[in-house]
Amino acid sequence: MATKVAGAERELVAWPGTPDAGRMVGDPDPLAMGRAALAQAAWPQARLHFEEATAAGAAGDAWEGLSWAAWWQGDQETILIARERAYRAYRETADTRGAARMAMRVAGDHLDFRGDEVVAMVWLRRARTLVRAHGPCAELGFITVLEADIALAMSDPLTASTLAGETVELAQSISDAGVEVVALAVLGSALVPHPPGHPVAVHDLAVTDVTGLGTVLGIWAHPDDEAFLAGGLMAAARDAGQRVVCVTATLGEHGTDDPHAWPPDRLARVRRHELAASLAVLGVDEHHLLGITDGTCAAQPHDALVRHLGRVIDTVVPDTIVTFGPDGLTGHEDHQTVSY
Repeated sequence: MATKVAGAERELVAWPGTPDAGRMVGDPDPLAMGRAALAQAAWPQARLHFEEATAAGAAGDAWEGLSWAAWWQGDQETILIARERAYRAYRETADTRGAARMAMRVAGDHLDFRGDEVVAMVWLRRARTLVRAHGPCAELGFITVLEADIALAMSDPLTASTLAGETVELAQSISDAGVEVVALAVLGSALVPHPPGHPVAVHDLAVTDVTGLGTVLGIWAHPDDEAFLAGGLMAAARDAGQRVVCVTATLGEHGTDDPHAWPPDRLARVRRHELAASLAVLGVDEHHLLGITDGTCAAQPHDALVRHLGRVIDTVVPDTIVTFGPDGLTGHEDHQTVSY
């Protein structure tokens, strides 16, 4: 039986054997429907649509979309398969930036899932070769910051901070906040072990410059956003004696593809505890929870959300605000909304 999706001219139709999934009907293009479902954090529906798109002959975009749906579901095997297929599809259509982007993602997957630094570096070399002719671009930024992250994992903070600093400069030159915030997070992690006054590399963002950020306010959508994107930066700022304040819009209570095992009230309690533990490790003791229902930030009255965040900003009076870029990094609507 079909039920209407609130706020959308589509229907959610359950498929046999997939109680948590469904196909959003109303757009004849499965690729467009997959993107819409991905933006709504409807991972099972997104996956179904992208699988339909790949079966219908759609190439790189569909495989890349499928990889992200699988990523949110924690399906490592499908992530790798889909990204390698997307890489080949982009190569076949001479989309070198798309191919470079997928090569970079595959490199990160081999590093994260299998701990295979050798394979990761091979894919990174492919990615850098492909993107070389394009000059400064987001793909080059993410490739460089991943190289910085690998250097950090190999206990080489000097190289890590140099590469991360280069990425920050690149991101600023192309006005890409998404690349910049990830680079700043890696840079902060590289700088944390070093005492103030002892910069680890010669570039414009040495450890002594962290104090130039003044009071830092991070505005995020869900628990773990702060750690993933700005953990190193916040820790470095706190180590330097600065005030750091964190805002979290939701408790991420719907961030699961198994709501039967993790109903919203249970998941909210766990993620609240994890958030408190994360902030304690980072040394951040000022936190504001907006209390918005997970997945509904975009549906909130714009003026009310602005007033709520405005009151926090007026209270904290930050010198630096750290948040998502306009694309929300992953395209998630909650991420995009809090960055406005």
